[in-house]
Amino acid sequence: MKKALITGITGQDGSFLAEFLLGKGYDVHGTIRRSSVDYRERIAHLEGHPNFHLHYADLGDSMSILQVVKKVKPTEIYNLAAQSHVQVSFDAPEFTADVDATGVLRILEAVRQCDLIDTCRIYQASTSELYGKVEEVPQNEKTPFHPYSPYAVAKLYGYWIVKEYREAYNMFCCSGILFNHESERRALVVERLGFCQQQLRALGVAVGAEQTDERRHAGGNGLGKLEFRRPGFETSLTAAADDVNVLVDETGNEHLARRVDHGQIVAPRLDAVRDLKNLVIGQQNVLFAKRLWRKHLCIFDQNH
Repeated sequence: MKKALITGITGQDGSFLAEFLLGKGYDVHGTIRRSSVDYRERIAHLEGHPNFHLHYADLGDSMSILQVVKKVKPTEIYNLAAQSHVQVSFDAPEFTADVDATGVLRILEAVRQCDLIDTCRIYQASTSELYGKVEEVPQNEKTPFHPYSPYAVAKLYGYWIVKEYREAYNMFCCSGILFNHESERRALVVERLGFCQQQLRALGVAVGAEQTDERRHAGGNGLGKLEFRRPGFETSLTAAADDVNVLVDETGNEHLARRVDHGQIVAPRLDAVRDLKNLVIGQQNVLFAKRLWRKHLCIFDQNH
């Protein structure tokens, strides 16, 4: 039986991935941090499953990671844990670097120290934030990185250290550059809005405002962060769609964009087409060509 170790198993991606792997007959192990607050609601329905196990560990503590890897001896590791809030990374840059950058190194070293190089495969969840201040639209595997926050810089270290260990030690380890994806399990943040919903509200103000550029900044990297996707991402663990975006006009009504064309979004009933110089959106040509993934698209009920 294959053994999977998932860090960040209590999050949106981790919970869906755990379900997916259990359905494939895996023995699934997840790491959680010790806390006085119960944050396991996304995996509560999995607890009690005979092939589902939880371990206390923290990416900021190398010994705890080493002990879990040594005990479980996983055949696959999915590192989904991170301090993933961009704004928080400016408020806590050192913590972000410790978890998102050095934390990746701790996992790689744990596998190496436990002599699992030949038997364990590692997946590192990377991010479209690596492109940051984008140099071309849309982005692909050859687009230069231009990180634009402490979070993005930390994740870039994770990306490169995975590449270094792959080449230096012939380890099976790879990174997937994840663009924004959304579901009913997305963690809630300011005003009980998820990442994408928060940007939608900010954009609703920006579209009808005179100072569009200034106000749009509150919503992140323009409209390029507004891809709503679920289900299907757990089988691909890669870039988000390039054909669906959600917009909010000045009246607060939401629309589905029909296409993205040269940095512009064309949406029904939207008065103006906005020029998006910093559109973060990915191509999946390689995935399609090699038949590694096919699209599954569902726009979920945002009043859920």
